[in-house]
Amino acid sequence: MSYHVFITEDVDMAIYETHLGGEFDATNIVKKPVVTAIASIAMDHVRLLGPTLEEIAWHKAGIFKPEVQAFSTVQHPSVTAVLKRRAAERNTQLAIIGIDPELPFSAVSLKPEVQKVNCSLALSVTRAWLKLKAPRLGTDITSEDIIRGIEGFYWPGRFQVISEHNLQWFLDGAHNEISVQHAVQWYVEAIERTQKDSIQILIFSHFSERDGAAILRCIAVCLQKRAIRMQHVIFTSYEERMDGTVRIDRNMTKRFRPEVLEQNTKIWNEISPETIISHARTVEEALIRARNVITRDDQAQVLITGSLHLISSALCLLEPDNLIH
Repeated sequence: MSYHVFITEDVDMAIYETHLGGEFDATNIVKKPVVTAIASIAMDHVRLLGPTLEEIAWHKAGIFKPEVQAFSTVQHPSVTAVLKRRAAERNTQLAIIGIDPELPFSAVSLKPEVQKVNCSLALSVTRAWLKLKAPRLGTDITSEDIIRGIEGFYWPGRFQVISEHNLQWFLDGAHNEISVQHAVQWYVEAIERTQKDSIQILIFSHFSERDGAAILRCIAVCLQKRAIRMQHVIFTSYEERMDGTVRIDRNMTKRFRPEVLEQNTKIWNEISPETIISHARTVEEALIRARNVITRDDQAQVLITGSLHLISSALCLLEPDNLIH
């Protein structure tokens, strides 16, 4: 369907993300893309891609095509070795991309270190596309181009902050161990100047084939290492509203399992037993519980993370006027 729409609309360029892995992904219907790219590889979808980083890397490298330029961020050495071997097997020139020195490092959207990595990869891909498809325009992207692009960047639910009176919501759709580490780092760096006098709250939900317990444990340990104590933790589901209404784009049935919330409570108590923990059947109830924790004179920061499904519901409830209809 997407190919039909893009061809019909005569788009100049289409950027496709693989759905799962790469070796057996439907996007391989394109036999000769202009360029391919691989972002940071982490333990994800292990049931289908394998239980090791190296096996996951093998699948990811399935997007490499003969004589098509490929790019990758700096990876774990064992992952890089797999990518290089696969590139050689497929007659692909692979470039490993570090942080681009032309980035405007003071930009707010680049404060999270991982966004500098992602942006550097995107710039390399853009330059390669320009060289091959628009040579008359040249491949030099000016500093002004980069700044304008970054200033116009907006990714709801990714390193997003929403202010609401004396409460700040920090939303990030991280849903594996590597990405939640980035989310915690971003959150800590944002609040460390004010956290001594403010209340810290975590809202977490994760239901999938991934190891949700390991993801939660990773969050708790990362916060502990940074000496950040969550006074309150609220475990919830993917169910959005207390009245049971469901958006047409949601198919989140059977995404509330009390035993998972109990397991989460046990995990958190093992690491931070002084935390006040509560359960919320819906995301709406979780937000209400967070608001009820504070008084008019308090300041609070709330980290919401663990799932894109959770973030989707939170955004719809926190910013209903910004929904795309």
